Amino acid sequence: MRAFTALVAPFGCPIKAYDPWISAHFMTGYGVAAASLEEVLKTSQVIVVFAAATSENQEFLGKREFEMIAPGLVFLLVSRAPVVDFPEFLRQIESGRFRAATDAFPEEPAPLGDPSRKVDGLLLSPHRAGVITDSLYEIGRQTVADIDLILRGLPPLSCQRAQRETVGRSRSKPF
Repeated sequence: MRAFTALVAPFGCPIKAYDPWISAHFMTGYGVAAASLEEVLKTSQVIVVFAAATSENQEFLGKREFEMIAPGLVFLLVSRAPVVDFPEFLRQIESGRFRAATDAFPEEPAPLGDPSRKVDGLLLSPHRAGVITDSLYEIGRQTVADIDLILRGLPPLSCQRAQRETVGRSRSKPF
């Protein structure tokens, strides 16, 4: 959220977000207004999906949700493909309802015959943001900062211990 809000700040656009795992108070601290999923879908001009795939959100964006989106909107899927009904996602783009870009596919890398490779209105990109040099340096800075805290007898802030309440919910695939 921090990186995204900094990235779009020069445009001066208001940012609304739906995230059932993050409090409205936390979002406000980053200049983001908490909103329901329906409000985000119905009122946005651009939708960016950053959701990690969990056992609870498989295909949480399907036909019903896509039909709430205003025609002509831009939809960016930059998380994991399982959070959307991918065939329906492609149908909505093919119908011209909205334009989209994705770096996430049901099978990665997307095979040569993958239907997403033939959809007009869909920009394809490799899923590589995590290996951008700046991202790797930031991971290193967070690790060093946490080690400093630990050596001073304080708990880490970036690298957190898995919490019992969320571990079961954050699995992307059942055992």
